[in-house]
Amino acid sequence: MRNIIALILSIICLNTFSQTSESYSKQNEKLGINYGLLKTNYYSNQLEIEKKEFKSILFTNEEAKSLYKKGKTYSTFGYIIGTPSLILLLVQLGDFQNNPPITEVLVGSIIGTTGGFLLDYIGRTKVKKSISIYNNEIINTTLNIKPNGVGLALNF
Repeated sequence: MRNIIALILSIICLNTFSQTSESYSKQNEKLGINYGLLKTNYYSNQLEIEKKEFKSILFTNEEAKSLYKKGKTYSTFGYIIGTPSLILLLVQLGDFQNNPPITEVLVGSIIGTTGGFLLDYIGRTKVKKSISIYNNEIINTTLNIKPNGVGLALNF
């Protein structure tokens, strides 16, 4: 009789332990960016990281990757157009007293400088939007360990 009771209790205990599980949760990194005057800083969970690491994390989301690349393209074209235009504008204004600027060149350099800064602004906005998309799509990963196996759950 004792053996039967012990057998029944051990089956109940084994069944109870197999139904419970331990869960370990890990939240993916929350990314951030800070544009400085000469340097851009990249962050993961408010800790500064390298650009290469930042991009490898961000590029796990295809929509964020696409928007990030578009934003960087806009910023690059903004620098290509805006920097020479700004230099030309400053040269013309610096020599304004001795040599008055040609109106067409002055207007062109003003338009180029404004257009360059505008393209850079649009690019930076797209990059920040890509980071926002990534941060809003963070996947919660849960590892379940049970006596009869291990499971991985991805919660969207």
